[in-house]
Amino acid sequence: MAEMSPLRRRMIEDMTVRNLSPATQRSYLYAVTKFSRYFSRSPDRLSVEDVRAFQVHLVSTGISWPALNQTVCALRFFYGVTLGQAEIPERIPYAREPRKLPVVLNADEVVRFLEAVASLKTRTALTTAYWVWVVRGSARPPTAVVEHWGAGRFLGIYPIKGGLGVVAATPTRIMGPDAVGRDGRKVKAHFAALGDSIADVMASLPDDLGQTFWWHLTDARSENWIKGRVVLLGDAACAFLPTAGVGASMALESAAVLDDELGRTDARFLPGALARYELRRKPRAETFQDDSRRLASMMMIESLELSWGRDQLMKFYTLDMLAKNIAQSLAKPI
Repeated sequence: MAEMSPLRRRMIEDMTVRNLSPATQRSYLYAVTKFSRYFSRSPDRLSVEDVRAFQVHLVSTGISWPALNQTVCALRFFYGVTLGQAEIPERIPYAREPRKLPVVLNADEVVRFLEAVASLKTRTALTTAYWVWVVRGSARPPTAVVEHWGAGRFLGIYPIKGGLGVVAATPTRIMGPDAVGRDGRKVKAHFAALGDSIADVMASLPDDLGQTFWWHLTDARSENWIKGRVVLLGDAACAFLPTAGVGASMALESAAVLDDELGRTDARFLPGALARYELRRKPRAETFQDDSRRLASMMMIESLELSWGRDQLMKFYTLDMLAKNIAQSLAKPI
């Protein structure tokens, strides 16, 4: 095993006494090592002009904005702290965030986006939503949870304080407000295909839907989680459909990671801390979101033949088994 150089040991000690996380230390060492190998020289013999040339090289490789700023943070730390050249870090600029589509769309922009979706099937997936109401005085066991999957329809019955909460999910184009108006009888007729076992909860749905809550729900995925000193987390960064039941967990995880990164830095290295937060959280949250979307797609199968095949599959696989990837991922450290 090669002996550690005094310069590398000093940088590790500098990071350790400043309580930088192990992940941050590894990323800083990797960045400085890559910088050194690019010029085949010890990094303490490289100048600011060499740093600039290295940045130009990284940009030419298509490196992402957060990853580039992470390298900048590493080099600023190396020169400013380990080498003690306080004037150098300010001469190593952070990358500017590229301009992209706005993270938050207004109502008109949402409409234009949906109108631009060419496939009706794709557009339906984007606009699945839910009728929600409460059943009082039900004879059903107060702790029972029941979920019915049909062709283009899903109905869940859940215990709440003082009754049962009912969620009836279906593609908007089939049973949304524009399709049924206020006529609850159309909704009842659509869900009657699920059988007599839900007749009692469907009977509690009023014929006039004027006071019934229409939950227009969709998931969302922000292109960027940070902009300057503004940070997104929770649903603002990556919103989840309720199918996987992990939205709150993802928000709490993001808050914990953000706290970890901010607690190990100061104002000088804030952009790097925020970039590391995005690198640690974005891939994990989007993986969970993909799994949630797959579960939703299975629930919302419209074809009678495919829904029959799904129902046969469900005789051998529980929902917990289908959500195994989500459960296993939650067990992994953040």
